[in-house]
Amino acid sequence: MRMPEDRPLRNWIVMGIDPGVIPTVCVLWDRGHEVRFFEGSAVHSQDPRGFGAADPSKLTIIADHYRPDLIVLENVWVMPNQGVVTQAGLVRSMGVAFGWMRTWAEAHNRSTICVKPQAWQKALYIPYGATKKGHRLWADQTIPGAGLHVQQQKDHDRADAALLAWFGLHYLDLAHRNAYLKHGAAWDHTPEFHVFR
Repeated sequence: MRMPEDRPLRNWIVMGIDPGVIPTVCVLWDRGHEVRFFEGSAVHSQDPRGFGAADPSKLTIIADHYRPDLIVLENVWVMPNQGVVTQAGLVRSMGVAFGWMRTWAEAHNRSTICVKPQAWQKALYIPYGATKKGHRLWADQTIPGAGLHVQQQKDHDRADAALLAWFGLHYLDLAHRNAYLKHGAAWDHTPEFHVFR
């Protein structure tokens, strides 16, 4: 069932965070035609010992500028074949990003989603076991403004952050449609926190 033409979907602003050892952030709006990426020193900081994680103050600057309706964080965990230093960096970055996300969202009355890689990939119909190159190709073909280079390995984190934001966009669209079909009115966007397993 289509929504009537006088009830268009909102132009949501969604922030996707891939909290790897060096986190990558994607802010997506205008139905994916406008995309901004933040990575490296724009979202990451290191202590004097060389250990790094997402920097809450840098994430706050990005979020305060774009005012996202929804923040989507990938719920990543360590893999058995990763080294101890990589595992520690990943867990540290995930913890900092999660704490920042919940704090900023509560203060600004916004919704958040923490989603496992398998859940968002399944929701976006990305084949199970897709390679990193497959993720880059999928994001480049799906998101109009992503502008990713499929052959460049460094764009993998950008692709995942963009796909997380795309997942959030479709989540908001679905909530908006359901509210309209159920109540005949637009979704009031009551702040929520969801964990997708």
